[in-house]
Amino acid sequence: MKIDAEGEEANILRGGQRFFAELSPLVQYEIKAGADLHMELVHDFAALGYDSYRLVPGLNLLVRFDAESPPDGYLLNLFCCKPDRAERLAAQGFLVAPAAQAGKPPAEQLPNSVERRSDSPEYDWRHTIGKLPYGAELASLWEQTMTAGGSAVVDQALSFYAISQDSSLPPADRWVSLEASFSLLKTLCESQPSHLRLASLARVARAFGARSLAVSALQQLANAIFEHGQIDPGEPFLVPGERFDSISPGDGIGNWVLAAVLEEMERLGSFSSFYTGVSAQQRLEMIRALGFGSSEMARRLRLLQNRFGLPAS
Repeated sequence: MKIDAEGEEANILRGGQRFFAELSPLVQYEIKAGADLHMELVHDFAALGYDSYRLVPGLNLLVRFDAESPPDGYLLNLFCCKPDRAERLAAQGFLVAPAAQAGKPPAEQLPNSVERRSDSPEYDWRHTIGKLPYGAELASLWEQTMTAGGSAVVDQALSFYAISQDSSLPPADRWVSLEASFSLLKTLCESQPSHLRLASLARVARAFGARSLAVSALQQLANAIFEHGQIDPGEPFLVPGERFDSISPGDGIGNWVLAAVLEEMERLGSFSSFYTGVSAQQRLEMIRALGFGSSEMARRLRLLQNRFGLPAS
């Protein structure tokens, strides 16, 4: 059931108590109406016996929502249900049961099965991103960096991310693996945002549901590229957007990275390019000029030009 009532959700709950009590649906409800954040709805649903969950975009799973932590700035909707519905959804693989979310730091809540997999060659970067076109071109350089030391945390974070993307694994294992990868990269980039660690953080943060942090990481990386006029691809990294997984950078690794960063900023920076207005023009034109533009980005540029009567460039 979806409730999108522009701030009238509380009245719906009061009028539908018998409905919610007897039918026990899974509910998607809006917590943001305009600029107003209605976190009180989490408590209103809880009073009816409904626990709130958020969608993890990179896993397509529901996980328990932490009402005590500041929500992501892009969060619009939550889901909620009673324990009986949560149990059925968990059995179907759509929801991570609250019991699997221990509430401890990610590094301390990893199941033994995840710990073992993180040491498996199957999830090592050499067998995941190292097999992608850009990874194959950079693998020898990456090996030198890893041998020199100092990149162990990146190595571990990439393994956890690879585990989270294995759809054959139990949802709970995938969730804690993604959470561990996010936590490691976030902490690392706060103190040492070298190489292309911010690109990896943006990819993992977006999958985790921390869209604001992903946008911030992309902006920080773009600013660094513009300021220094170069990149350091010498350490294994995740490219910000999936489309670039299958695109070879060839001799233009710098343009390839910058195009990937700008394209993901265009996608994540606002709910729709409609809201970015003319300010998106420079970014879209730069994406095209870098030589790695997609038909989607070209279409956005044309729509922008048509909407504001801008000359085609």
